[in-house]
Amino acid sequence: MPRTRRELIDQTIIKLGVLIPGQSPSDENVSMVDIILNPLVAMMAALDIYYLADIGTPNPPTGGEVPDEAFLPIADKAAWAAAGSFNQSDSAVLKVLNDQADMDLRTMSRPARTRQTLGTDRQLRGMRNVTYSSTDFTRGG
Repeated sequence: MPRTRRELIDQTIIKLGVLIPGQSPSDENVSMVDIILNPLVAMMAALDIYYLADIGTPNPPTGGEVPDEAFLPIADKAAWAAAGSFNQSDSAVLKVLNDQADMDLRTMSRPARTRQTLGTDRQLRGMRNVTYSSTDFTRGG
C-alpha cells in the first residue's frame, strides 16, 4: 500500500533522531522536512536515480503515493538532505544511508534483467560479415 507525503516526513524525522520515543513531530520540524521533498524528488529524477510520480502537496503536507519498496530509501535521502537544518550535516551514518539509498533506488528503477535486446534478422543486416578475398573491385570484376 503506497505511503503518503506526511508518512514520509514522519519517517524522515525519525531517521534524523530528533524525536524522543512517543513524541510527535512539531510543526517546525515537519515544515523543515516538507520544504526539501519537492527539490529532492526533482533531483532524483534529473539524476536518473528514481522517478516518483506523486509526492503530494506541501504546506500542509497531504496526498502522495510513495511505493512501499522505495519508502525507506527515499526517507534516508530526505534525512541526509535535511540534515543541515537539524545540525547533523556531519553525520556519517546519514551519509552512508544516503549512499546506500542511491544504490537501492537505482537498482529498483532499472529494467528487469530478463529483458533482452532484440536482435536483427541476419537477412536484414546486409553483407557486413562477407569477406572478399579473391575479388578485385578496382578492375571491375
